[in-house]
Amino acid sequence: VGAVCAEAFTAQCTTLLDSGIVEKLKAKYFEVYIVETFDPCGIMLAHLIKPKSVIVISTSFLWVQQYDEIGLPKELSFNPSECCKTYHQSLLTFRESNWPTRRSIDALFKKRFGNDYPSIKEQTSHATWIFTNSEPIYDIATPTLSKVVPIPGNAKEQRSMTFQYWTGVVTKRVRTVIISFGTIARADVMPLEFKQSFVKMFNSFPHITFVLKYDDLEEEFAVKEFVKVENLVLTKWMPQNDLLDHARVVLFITHAGMGSVQELTLRGKPGLFIPLFGDQMRNALMLEQNGSGVHLDKAELGDADKLIAAVKEALEEHKYFTRAQETKKMIQGKPFSSTDMLLKHVSFAATFGEVPAMRPRSHEMTWMEYHNADVWIFLFSMLVLLSLLGVLLLIGIV
Repeated sequence: VGAVCAEAFTAQCTTLLDSGIVEKLKAKYFEVYIVETFDPCGIMLAHLIKPKSVIVISTSFLWVQQYDEIGLPKELSFNPSECCKTYHQSLLTFRESNWPTRRSIDALFKKRFGNDYPSIKEQTSHATWIFTNSEPIYDIATPTLSKVVPIPGNAKEQRSMTFQYWTGVVTKRVRTVIISFGTIARADVMPLEFKQSFVKMFNSFPHITFVLKYDDLEEEFAVKEFVKVENLVLTKWMPQNDLLDHARVVLFITHAGMGSVQELTLRGKPGLFIPLFGDQMRNALMLEQNGSGVHLDKAELGDADKLIAAVKEALEEHKYFTRAQETKKMIQGKPFSSTDMLLKHVSFAATFGEVPAMRPRSHEMTWMEYHNADVWIFLFSMLVLLSLLGVLLLIGIV
């Protein structure tokens, strides 16, 4: 996976460098350059464009490689990687899948612009701010820096549902559950045994309306099996944010993508989290830790009994709803809105540029200095020396 990603990112970065766009950007002056670093090509352009200030953004939380790049200890024992289902899962596979892209992009720019061209880590470390889309109120607590600014939930304004059709759907029964696995994963191509499990689950709760986002309404299983389920509504699209705000929507079965997670928590609804890939694994773990829902492994979707049990727990255990409502109130009661934080920090960056004091001195340290290895070597040497002296004294006494 790492080699494939590295090849793809490097190819598109090469195309960008050959397009002539960079020369146009170099000819202009920018006060602020805002760039996402999941694809590291963007941050590598900063040295060429030379803006007054660079702001790095993450569309979720800080990724593993970003900790090293901005000067934070990873503390992976209690800060799980985005790919991990548990706190104790090995990170070797994930790290090996990410570092090749970083190395490849670094090599591309050094080949083009000289060996002294600053690396991804060097340029990222000089960012004025690092914006994240994580919500500290329910995120996993980790070390941070003054320059890391969480601005979650922007554009998730409070709205009232005005679609007459959807009002009819959610009021047909006392309770409604909505199901969506996001815009990338298509529910219509899930394995047959998964679909059969969902049918059994729907039929186990006949007094609840289920709304399932399903991309192909003409798909064979949809027209032959799902159509028989009286309490199921299939739809290619739903006003998810508005539905979650309706009082009769009592549960969201979701892949735990960051957008869905934020809509869910802002509306104070419990969730059944079935992560599929990427940051969804950590998001599900995060909300499970928060106590606002149930976590189900996607590999267990073929077991109808486990799916039914998970839905039943999420619906009947009132603690999940209570915690979801508490989380909603805390988000609403924050002293500063995400919009204010965004605007004021961008304005500051445009006015003053980088604040050198916010860049950790660890960036200038050697491995030995950072880990105090020289101190530990000295202490160990003294311990060995004192032990030897003690042995010699004992031998002399004897």
